[in-house]
Amino acid sequence: MKRQLHILFFLAILAVVSACRQEIVYPVTCQVTLDAANTYFAGDPVRFLIKGNVDNLLFYSGEINHQYMYSTRYSVGHDEINSALLRVDYQPRYGYADGLSVYVSDSFPGLDGADFEKDRSTIRQMVLDGMPGWTELPYDEGASTVWTHQDYDISGYVDNFVLAFHWNPVLGSLAQRHYWISGDIFIDIKGAPASTLGFQGIDWVAIMLNDEYTQDPYTQRGNPGFDLSRPQTADIMVNGCNGAPSMGGAAGGVEYAHDGWLVTRPMTLTRVAHDEGVVIKNLQNYLDSYEYVFEEPGTYTVTFVAVNRNVDGRSKVIRELEINIFPKD
Repeated sequence: MKRQLHILFFLAILAVVSACRQEIVYPVTCQVTLDAANTYFAGDPVRFLIKGNVDNLLFYSGEINHQYMYSTRYSVGHDEINSALLRVDYQPRYGYADGLSVYVSDSFPGLDGADFEKDRSTIRQMVLDGMPGWTELPYDEGASTVWTHQDYDISGYVDNFVLAFHWNPVLGSLAQRHYWISGDIFIDIKGAPASTLGFQGIDWVAIMLNDEYTQDPYTQRGNPGFDLSRPQTADIMVNGCNGAPSMGGAAGGVEYAHDGWLVTRPMTLTRVAHDEGVVIKNLQNYLDSYEYVFEEPGTYTVTFVAVNRNVDGRSKVIRELEINIFPKD
């Protein structure tokens, strides 16, 4: 009998504790209104009045990078991309023209970057098969030592973007043509600031395929070859050499045409950073109003996310207000 009483007493205590813990999880009550004294001019503070029972409060201003609708967005679909451009500046230098080709792919898995025979075999088979999965970009080679600029629409390649430069200069009495190349990738996505990724920030694999090439075939300081170490001159320097001595070229030339490739690692250009809010209240502070300054005119969807949370559960309420901010005379 005494054992049964102990069990009943324990169960009663457990029920009381459980009930107390359940009472800790209380629903959020949160109302947000606009102060009647607000002017709604750019540069003036907008005051929000806050009432209710809330432990944690996040604020999304509705400005670029701070929109609640994009708080869980980590990638975008093609319909959310306003534009995707490859922007390249070229300068051919000396020697015979037409020593450079440019390709893009959305299916190439990338080069190994460490296994030379594997990478050489991959490229040679790719060329032998007619470059399947690659699109050759039109490259309008300008006059020697003159910069030209070309833009390419790459919106169809954003899921697995790969860029390749093929250097295969003409062998003859004149120099094997040098090239200076600089450029970037420009992406404009809905609800986010436009972004630019320069060639210096891209992970490249350079590879020289010739058996006669005496430097490291993967060098990115090649002379001749690819040199990515002098951005003050160009993002990419393709260093040629004198023409073949047997064909009347100057001393120091070689008797073979260089065959080199510079290929990016595959890049997913649809990834984005999710938008973030600002914590304006937690359990440590009391808050009955909040002020924010919009520096630019426009229409903003302001969002307050109110959350009560503990080990027993979570309660959440979202309050949104649309605000028009006017230019200040």
